[in-house]
Amino acid sequence: MRFGGVNEAKVDKVGRLTVPRDVREVLEAGDPAWKGAPGDKVRLVLAWGDNRFPYITGYTFAGHQEIADAIDALDPDDPRQAELTSKLIEKSETIRIDEDGRCVLSRRLRDRLGLAEGEGFVVFAGRGGYLRLWPQAAYDAAEAAEAAAPAAETSVLRAGEDAVQALKRRPRG
Repeated sequence: MRFGGVNEAKVDKVGRLTVPRDVREVLEAGDPAWKGAPGDKVRLVLAWGDNRFPYITGYTFAGHQEIADAIDALDPDDPRQAELTSKLIEKSETIRIDEDGRCVLSRRLRDRLGLAEGEGFVVFAGRGGYLRLWPQAAYDAAEAAEAAAPAAETSVLRAGEDAVQALKRRPRG
């Protein structure tokens, strides 16, 4: 299963959040410890270490383990190893979601999402193998900027081409 779609959710003053059902279904499929028994909690790994972007990146538990394994396999002298370890492993949190989809975001995650002053809204944006958890205002601004940019500057699609055709086309180069 893959993450897809866009869902909004409210975060209250203490960080409680209800994760959308379609997101939970992907998380359940990607969590080998989740069995669906009463009281069972599915895991979502949120990596918040890349401050260049306003969003936090979320992974299934198994997906994050694959990333951690790939980082661990890098040569210790490879400069990517230290940076990726910091951004994706060290600066990540595993949150547990109950059977009703409820979880609590830590103060660190709420601060990173700009929710330090209390409640607010976030956007879950599915990206296939991962998701992005955006502050609502930042997501809206990114969408507006994309809509305002000339299509020729932002699109990988050629005139008259649909997404499937673009995937079949060989990259230029």
